[in-house]
Formats: sequence, C-alpha cells, structure tokens
Amino acid sequence: MTAVGRFVLVFGAFCALVLPAGAASVATPTNFRFTTPVPLAFVQSTPHASFFFTEPIETAVPRVGQATVEIQFSTCSPIPCGPTGSASMLARVTAPGGTLVLSGGSSSHDELSNTGTWTVTEATGRFARYTGAGTYAWTWTTTPFPFGAATLSLVGNLGKE
Repeated sequence: MTAVGRFVLVFGAFCALVLPAGAASVATPTNFRFTTPVPLAFVQSTPHASFFFTEPIETAVPRVGQATVEIQFSTCSPIPCGPTGSASMLARVTAPGGTLVLSGGSSSHDELSNTGTWTVTEATGRFARYTGAGTYAWTWTTTPFPFGAATLSLVGNLGKE
C-alpha cells in the first residue's frame, strides 16, 4: 500500500470515529407548515416596544388536527433590549386531549416583517412526547383600521420523539 493509500485509510478511520453519524448529511425534512391570518384585537405601542393582542383562532393545524390557536407577538427596540432589539412569538395550540406551545423569537425588533426560530416548549396530554423546531415569519400591515392585519407562518418539524 502506498503512502497516499495509507493516509486515505487512516483519515477515513479518523473521520468515522470523530464525526457524529450523518455529520455531513441531510437536514431533517420539513413536515410542518402552518400559515394563518392573526385576528388582532388590540395593538399597543410604547417608545420601546409593541405588543399585539389577538383573538383565538379555530382552525386545522397540521400534525395536530382541529385546534384553538392563541398567538402572542411582541417586539422591543434596541434600547433597552440589546444592540439589535428583540421579538418574541408564542403559539399555544390546544386540541382535544392536549396542548402544544411553540415559542421563540429573533434578535430583530421589526414589527412589520419579522423572522425567527421556534421550538416546542410545552407539550401535554396526547402531545406529551412531541418535540419540534423551525422558523417563523410574522407580517403586519397597519391597515385596515383600527389594528391592521397580521399573518403568522410556521415551518419546521413537529412530531413524537
């Protein structure tokens, strides 16, 4: 065996021991996509933050079924919330037999168009073994009067461990 052949063999064995299985492989496929208009009940803005108060939504949610969805969204400007500001998103999904809470945020305080990440932070009842994570996209227009219109899109992976 040549020196090059021995190097390839040793390097391959080293990589097999050091790198986790699938390290250079495929990302987990997306199995969850949910987009809904968000019925705004009230919007409150202060010099440093915006809070969006919403009505519950009765809708079909992928991988869950018919459910009541409650959404909370808020933003905070760079002063006092760090160098770029922040946003937080929470979606509470309640279906017969259990509840899922998907929450997350971003390091942006843009209240009109905000993207960030979410994870399952609570799972009860029939969803007790559910895990998941993904991205969200929040959009808000200031019309129609009085509170404007908002949409929330969630994309990612959701299911039992």
